[in-house]
Amino acid sequence: MAEHIETCSKALEILKRDTKSVQQRLQIEKLPSAQAAMDEALVDAIVIDNRPFSIFEQVSMRTFLQRVNPLYMPPNADTISTKIIPRYYQALRDRILNELRRTRYLNITFDESTNINNERCFVITITTPTRSWFYSLKNMKNRQLDAPSIADEVYQQLQALQKDLNINQNTWTNINSISTDTCSTMRAVWRCLLEKPNL
Repeated sequence: MAEHIETCSKALEILKRDTKSVQQRLQIEKLPSAQAAMDEALVDAIVIDNRPFSIFEQVSMRTFLQRVNPLYMPPNADTISTKIIPRYYQALRDRILNELRRTRYLNITFDESTNINNERCFVITITTPTRSWFYSLKNMKNRQLDAPSIADEVYQQLQALQKDLNINQNTWTNINSISTDTCSTMRAVWRCLLEKPNL
């Protein structure tokens, strides 16, 4: 399309009448990844700052983006949630798993908490020498969370982690430590975990 615009007098005349420069239009046409790069930056802004997916549908935000880059059309909330976020999540997950695979020792922390709906959840984070990573949040719904059931859940999550990391299920030498709080239930969980294979 860029070649056509450069050689077609009618296209050039239409572009000259427009307030956007021919050079700017040609530049965007030659960089098909420009839209994807802008979409990625937009998702970064949403995810990092915990903004609603619809923020860039607001008139003031669209006006701002048009002034920054008149050729960029931000995606709507539906496109962000159904197409861009899943790709973003998968790319980020792959990058994190690759970093965890290269890390010799992992320190696992798990705890029970409640979410914003006051539902009981099970949270696992992984700490490496460089940073901490959120690994999973599982809604436990109405399950009874006594020591044996928590120990089973922890063990299942550790098995899933080892599978994600392509680690032999029979050797868990990459797990350096497992941490919890010190309430009586968690101390009982430890006793249950010590009976599990590989721990």
